[in-house]
Amino acid sequence: MIKSLYSFLFCCIITFLNVSTAKADRVTNKIDNLLKISQKYADDGEYRKALEWNDKALIVAKKRDSALIDLLYYRAKYQLVLSNLAEFEETTAGFLEISKNRKNASFGYAYNLLRASELYLEYSDVVTAQAMYNKALKIINSDPKVKTISERAKDDDLLKYQVQTELYLSLGYYDSAQLALVEYQKLAEEFYSSSSQVFYKSRSNKHEDVVFSAREKKRLKRGFALSKTLEGKLLRLTGDYAAADSSLLSTESWIEANIRKDDESYIANYHERTLNLIESKIDPILPKKMLEKNIYRAERVLGISHQLYFKIQEDLVDYYAWQRFHYKGEKTQWDFDTNTSLYFGKNSIQQSCSNRLDAKDDYLRGNFQRAGKTLENIFNEGQLPKNHREYILINQLLYKVALALEEEEVAQKALNNYVTSTKKVYSEASLAYHIAKVDEATFLTLHSDQFEKADSLFVTHLPIIEERLSPHHYKRLQAEKERANYYSLMGDTQKAAALSASIKKAYADYYGTDHLEYINGLQGSAAFAIDLGEYTDADAQITEMLNLYDSHTYRKGTQNVVHATALETAARFQVLTGQYDVASNNLSRANRLSKNSPDKVTSSTFEDTQAQIYLKKEYFSNAERVILKSIEHRKARFGEESRLLIVPYTQLARLSYLKGDYIKADSIAQDAHDISLKVFGEETKQDIAPLEVKSEIAIAMGNYEMAQEYTQKKIEISKKVYGERHTEVAKGYTNLALIGLYMGYPAEEVMHLFKDAVNIVAVQLGKDNPVFAITLKNLALAQIEVGKYTEAEDLLKEANAIWIEKLGTENNTNTAEITSLLGDLEMKREFYGQAEDFYNQSQRIYSKIFTKDHPLYVKSTLKRSQAYYADGSYNKALKYANIALDQNEIFIREYFPTLSSKEKAKYWKSIQNDYNYFYSLTQTYQKKKLYGKMYDYALQTKPLLLSTSVKIRNQIQNSGDSILIKDFEEWVEKKELLTKVFAMSIEQRLEDGINIKNLEKEINTLEKELSTRSSVFNDRINDKVSWRDIQKGLKEGEAAVEIIRYRNFTNVFTDSITYAALILTPKTKSSPIFKVIPNGNRIEKEGLGYYKNNLIFGFPDDESYNAFWKPINEVIGDDTKVYFCADGVYNQINLESIPVDLDKGTYIIDQNNIVLTSSTAEVLSPQTDKGGNRNVSLFGNPVFYKDLQPSEYNTYTVRPITQLPGTYEEIKALDKLLSTEDHTNDQVFLHKDATETAVKEMDSPRVFHIATHGFFLDDLESDNTKSLFNTQQDINPLLRSGLLLTNAGDLMENDNVYAFNKEEGVLTAYEAMNLNFDDTELVVLSACETGKGDNKVGEGVYGLQRAFLVAGADNIIMSLFEVSDEATQKLMINFYHLWLKEGHNKRDAFAMAKKVLREEYPEPKYWGAFIMIGKI
Repeated sequence: MIKSLYSFLFCCIITFLNVSTAKADRVTNKIDNLLKISQKYADDGEYRKALEWNDKALIVAKKRDSALIDLLYYRAKYQLVLSNLAEFEETTAGFLEISKNRKNASFGYAYNLLRASELYLEYSDVVTAQAMYNKALKIINSDPKVKTISERAKDDDLLKYQVQTELYLSLGYYDSAQLALVEYQKLAEEFYSSSSQVFYKSRSNKHEDVVFSAREKKRLKRGFALSKTLEGKLLRLTGDYAAADSSLLSTESWIEANIRKDDESYIANYHERTLNLIESKIDPILPKKMLEKNIYRAERVLGISHQLYFKIQEDLVDYYAWQRFHYKGEKTQWDFDTNTSLYFGKNSIQQSCSNRLDAKDDYLRGNFQRAGKTLENIFNEGQLPKNHREYILINQLLYKVALALEEEEVAQKALNNYVTSTKKVYSEASLAYHIAKVDEATFLTLHSDQFEKADSLFVTHLPIIEERLSPHHYKRLQAEKERANYYSLMGDTQKAAALSASIKKAYADYYGTDHLEYINGLQGSAAFAIDLGEYTDADAQITEMLNLYDSHTYRKGTQNVVHATALETAARFQVLTGQYDVASNNLSRANRLSKNSPDKVTSSTFEDTQAQIYLKKEYFSNAERVILKSIEHRKARFGEESRLLIVPYTQLARLSYLKGDYIKADSIAQDAHDISLKVFGEETKQDIAPLEVKSEIAIAMGNYEMAQEYTQKKIEISKKVYGERHTEVAKGYTNLALIGLYMGYPAEEVMHLFKDAVNIVAVQLGKDNPVFAITLKNLALAQIEVGKYTEAEDLLKEANAIWIEKLGTENNTNTAEITSLLGDLEMKREFYGQAEDFYNQSQRIYSKIFTKDHPLYVKSTLKRSQAYYADGSYNKALKYANIALDQNEIFIREYFPTLSSKEKAKYWKSIQNDYNYFYSLTQTYQKKKLYGKMYDYALQTKPLLLSTSVKIRNQIQNSGDSILIKDFEEWVEKKELLTKVFAMSIEQRLEDGINIKNLEKEINTLEKELSTRSSVFNDRINDKVSWRDIQKGLKEGEAAVEIIRYRNFTNVFTDSITYAALILTPKTKSSPIFKVIPNGNRIEKEGLGYYKNNLIFGFPDDESYNAFWKPINEVIGDDTKVYFCADGVYNQINLESIPVDLDKGTYIIDQNNIVLTSSTAEVLSPQTDKGGNRNVSLFGNPVFYKDLQPSEYNTYTVRPITQLPGTYEEIKALDKLLSTEDHTNDQVFLHKDATETAVKEMDSPRVFHIATHGFFLDDLESDNTKSLFNTQQDINPLLRSGLLLTNAGDLMENDNVYAFNKEEGVLTAYEAMNLNFDDTELVVLSACETGKGDNKVGEGVYGLQRAFLVAGADNIIMSLFEVSDEATQKLMINFYHLWLKEGHNKRDAFAMAKKVLREEYPEPKYWGAFIMIGKI
C-alpha cells in the first residue's frame, strides 16, 4: 500500500515537473523566436523594429536573468547603432552586472566581458574596450577551473581573437594585430567549415553542441569573410596599399564564390578596398565609381537604414568634398543629412557626423565662417560624448577651421580637446595619440615659440609613427614633413634636407616619378636644396615639378595647395637667379590657386616672396603695400613680437634703406634683429637677413666698424647653417671685403675675399644671376683700387649686362650704381668728359626711381660736380655741389639728432669729404659769395659732435615722465658699467655674462631713444645760424674767425692739407674774408713741433707767427677781440703765446684778445649768470700709489708718475683765498680724498678745479696686416685721455686703457662726459698736459675739452703742457681773485691774470700753457 502511494506521488511529481519543463521550454522558445525576429530586423537595417521585438522578448523574459543576458547584449548592440549612447552604456552595464552576479558563472562573466569589449570597439571607446578585454583574460587565466571550462569549446577563442585583432588595429599595434588575426582566421575558417561546434550558452551557463542551420552557416561564412577583410584593413592601415588591394581582391573573389556578391560581407569588403584606393591616391577618380557602385548595391541589398549603408554614404560625402564634386556632393550630403535625421534623430552621433561633413565641405571650399558656425552648433547641442571618435574628428576639424579663421585661442582649445580626447578614447600608447602629439608639435612649431617642447614631442612620438607605418603611409610622410620643417626653422638645414630626401624617395618608390603625388616629395626636397645652395639640384627638381603639372591634370581644388606651394618654391628660386618676371607670374598663379585655401595662413611665405620680387624689381610702392599689409595682418594675429614679423620687418627695413631713410631702416632692422634674438637666440638663420640689412645701413651711415661686425656675424651664422661654400657666405665675403676697402685696408689684402665670393657664386648659382653681378661689381671696386682699370671696366660692364637683362630696363639702381662706378673709373683715368657722362646717366636713372633728396641721387650729384671741377668747369661744379650739400644739411637737421654719439661721429666722418671738396672748389674758384657758404658749413658741422646731453639731462629730469627718467638713469648706469667692463679680463666677462659689444649696442639704442624723445635735439639743429647773424653781433674792435682744415681735391682726394681762416668783422659786407694759411701739411708736423719746443725750452721762435697767425692778423689787425674757433693743429697751440716781435718781447696776447670758442656762434649766446651757485670743488695732489707713505705725499717721488706737491700748495692757497671771499662754499679734496668717486659724486658745482696729472696716449697706429676676421676692438679716443686721481699710478703702468677702470683711480674723458655739470660755470684743469686730445681732423674738439663741454660746463681752463707749480699757483690765485672778488668777467679776469703773471714770469712757458675755451 505504502509502496503504491510512493509510486503515485512520484508519478505526480514527474508529471508536475514535465509540465513545468514544458512551460519553461515554451517560454524559452518564445524568447528565442522573438530574438531571432529581432536579429532579422537588425540584419536588414531595421534597428528600431529590432529594438521593439527585443522589448517584447524582455517582457516575456521578465526576471529570468539567464535570458536577460543575451537580450540585453543584443539590445545594447541595437542601441549603439541607433546612437542611443546613454542607454547603450546602461544596458551594457546591466548585462555585465547580471553575468557577474550569477553563481558559478565566472567564465560566463569573462565571456560577456569579451562581448562588451567588442561593442565598445564598435562604439570607438578603445580604452574601455581594452579594459574589459584585459579583465576577461585575467578571469580566465587566473582561475584554473575557469580556464578548464574555457577549453571545452573554441567559440570564446574565436571571439577573443576577433576582439584582440580589432583592438590592436584600433591601437595601431599592427604586428600584434597580425599575430591575432592569424589565429582569428584559423578559427573562423574552422567554424564555417564544420557542421557543428560546441558553444557557450549564457542562458544555461553551459557549453552545448550546436548543429548549424543554413542561416547560421551563412553567418559563420560572413565571420570568416570579415577576418579576411580585416587582413586587408590591416595592410591599409600600415600603408601597404598594394598588398592590401591584392588581399581584398582575393577576399572579394572568395565571397563571390562562397557567399554571393549581394551580401553584406561583399559590400563591406568592397568598401574597404575602396578606402584603400582612396588612401593610396594612385587614382583619385577610380574610388568615385567604386563608391557610387557600392552605395547602390548597399541600398538594394541592405536598405538605406543599414549601418553599413550609412558608413558608405558618409565616406562618399567625404570623398565628393575632397575631390570637389560639388553638385553630387551637395545632393549626397542632403540625402545623408535627411537619412540621419530620419533614422537616428537630430541629436544623434550620426547627425553630428553629417554636420561635420557639411562643415568640412565648407572648409575645403574656403567658407570658413560657415564651417566654424556649423561646428559651434554641434558643440552647443551638448549631445556629443567625449569618449567617442566623432568628438575627436570634430575637434580636429575645428582646429583647422580656427587656424583658417585666424582664431588662435579657439584653435589651441580645439587642439587640446583633440589630443586629450584621443588619449581618453585610444590611450597614450595608441598610434592615434602619437599622431595627435605630432600635430601638437606642428602647432607649436608654426604658431608658438615653444620650440623645445615641440622638439621633445617630435623626439618622443615620431619614431613610434615611423616604426608602425610604412615609409609611404600618408600620415607618416606628413609627420616627417613637419619634422623637416622644424629642423629648417631651427637652422638645422642639413637634417631637414636629409629627412626631405627620404620623404622624396618614399614617394618615388611608391608612386614612381610620373605621378602628381611625387610632387609632394619633390617640393620639400627642392626647397631645402635652395636653402643649402644646391642650386643645380633645386633647378632640376623644380623643373621636374612644373613639368609634371604640365603633363597631368587634376580636379580643381584637389591639388591647389600643393601646386601653389610648388610654384612659390619655383618663384623663390627664380628670384635668386634673377628671373623676376617668371617668378612673378608663378607667384601670381600660386596666389590664384591658393585663394580661399584652407591651408593658406598668414605665416605663408607667399607674401614674403611677393614682396621680395617687388623689391628686386624696384617696384617700391607695391613692395611697401604688400609688406605693410603683411605686418598689420601678422601683428593682429600673432602679436607685436611674433617671429613671423622678422621677414617683413627685414624687408621693410631694406625698403626704407633703398629709399634713403636710413634712420627708419635701422630702427626697423633692429626690431627684426631683436625678435630673432628673443625667439630663436644667438646665431640662428633667422638673424642672417636682419644682420645683412643692418650692415648695409651701417655702411651707408659710415659706421664701418659696426658694418664689419654685423657682416662677420652673418658669415659665421651662414657657415654654421649652410656650410662653407654657400652663396650667403659668398655675399658675406664680398660685403666684408668691401667694408675693408672703406676702412682703408689695402685692396691686395681683401682681394682674395672678393675673388672667393665670385668663385662660390659662379660654381653654386652660375654666372647669369644678380648675386653674381653683385660680386663682380664689388670685385671691380678692388681692381680700381689697385689700378687695374681695364679689368674693372670689364667686370662692371658684365655685371651691368646681367642687371639689365634680368630687370628688362637700364632704369634700375644697380645700373645707376655701376654707371657711377664707371664714372669713378674715368676720373681715375683722368677722362673727365666721360666721367661727367657716366655721372649724368647715373643721376638721371636715380631721378626716375627716387626723389631728388635720396642719398644716392645726392651722391651722384656730388660726383658729377667733382667731374666738372676736375675738368675745369667750375660753374657747373658749383651748381651740383650746392645741390648736394643742401641735401646734406637737410639730413643733418632731420636725422642727425636721433643718432647716438658714436653714430654721429661715424656719419660725420662719412660725409666730411663732401665739405672738404666744397672747400677745395671754393678755394680754386675764388668766388667771394662762396665764402659765406663755407662759413655757414663750418657753423653747421663743427658743433655736430658736441652732444646735447646737458640739455637732455635737464629736460628729462624735469619732465615728470617716470619712464623717460628711468631710461635715462639706465643709460647713465650702463655707460658707467662699460668703463668698468673694459678693465675686466675675458674670463671675468664670461663669468659675469657681459658682452662688451652688446653693452655698447644697448647704450647706443638707449641714447637714440632718449634723443628721439627729447625735443632739445631738434631745437638745436633747427636753430640755423648764418655768418650774417654773427657779423651783426660783432662790435667795433671785434672779429670772428673760423679755422677750417680740409684735404685738397684734384680728381681725387690728395694727402695735401689746407688750412684757411674765414674772418668776420663789423665791416664785413658781402661775404666773409677767406684767407689761406700756407703750408698746411708743414704746420701740422714741423710747425707744431717747432712751436712747442721753442716755447717749452725757451728758444726764440721766429716762425710760428708767420705760420699760424700773420695771414689772419693781416685782416683783423691789432687790438682786436677775436672770437676764435680752432680746427686741427690750432687745437694744439695757444695763439697768445706766439711771439710777435722777439726784440720787443711782444706776443699775440699783447696784440689781440683771443677768445677761444667751440663755435663762433657763441657770439649770439651770451653766458648766463650762475652766481647763485656758490659751490666750488677743489681737488689736488692725489696719492698716485697705494704704497706711498704720508711723509711722501707732498714730495716729488722717483716714480713714473710723481706726486705733485705744488698742486697741494695751489689747492691750499685757493681754499684760503676762496674762504675769505665770502662768495663760495668750497670743498677740498687732497691726497687720498682726491678720488675718482669723489669727482663722480659732484653735483654741478659752480667751479670744479682739479690740479693733477692729465694724460693722453698716442694714436694707435693702424695695422695694415690685421685680419678682417680677427680685428682689434676699436678703442674709443675718449678712453685714451683723462685725469689721474688717487691710485692711478699702478693702473697707468702699461698704458693699457682697459686697465684704467680695473679699480678707481683714472677718470677718462669718456667718464667725464657723464658727469653732472649742467649748472657748472667753469672747469679748471690745472694739470700737466690736460689740453691735448685725439684731435681728429675736422672734428675740432676732442679729449678733455669735448668731455667737459658735453658734461655741461660753460667754460674750461686747461694747460697744454707741463707748467711750473709756482707760476700755476699764482695764475690761479690771481684769476679767482679778479673773477670772484673784483667781479670781472671770467674771460677778462683770465686774460688779466695772465698779464699779471707775465710781469713776474715773462717767458711764455710759464703763462702760455693755459687756455680758456667755451662760452663767451
